[in-house]
Amino acid sequence: MRHILRKAYFIGKLREKLQYNMTTKIGVIQMQSTANKEWNFNQAVKYINKAIASGVKIVFLPECFDFVVLSHKETLNLAEVLKGPLVTRYCSLAARENLWISLGGAHIKSSDNDDQIYNSHIVINSDGQIVGVYHKVHLFDANLNAEEITTPNIKSTCTQSSVSQK
Repeated sequence: MRHILRKAYFIGKLREKLQYNMTTKIGVIQMQSTANKEWNFNQAVKYINKAIASGVKIVFLPECFDFVVLSHKETLNLAEVLKGPLVTRYCSLAARENLWISLGGAHIKSSDNDDQIYNSHIVINSDGQIVGVYHKVHLFDANLNAEEITTPNIKSTCTQSSVSQK
């Protein structure tokens, strides 16, 4: 009986130690995006700075963090290629702040065809490098048909991060 109690005590202490050492603080940002990409970026930076001040190692931005518009034409006008100005700014921010950033859903133009847009989840590491891109398979379809605007993908992807390995 004493052996069982000693083992239970050891496992409990080990679990406490592992949980303490393996805890990583994350930030989840929710914001109301508009058609103004600059305003949206500034809002995201404001929330990211608050998250950094609280000690997070990775922040998650929401779907359509880049912009929200109602027409296909507006989406085509505002969408960028993967390494366009907006994502590049987020890469610079990640490197400057030594922070991982998960961009929940960006309107990304295909490099092959400017009329083809993906709803893309982009992961940026703390060195400012894009380490994961997932063109979403299942597209939002509540009050608008997203497939009229964005192209669904046919495969999934997985990204490793140093944040999840600690």
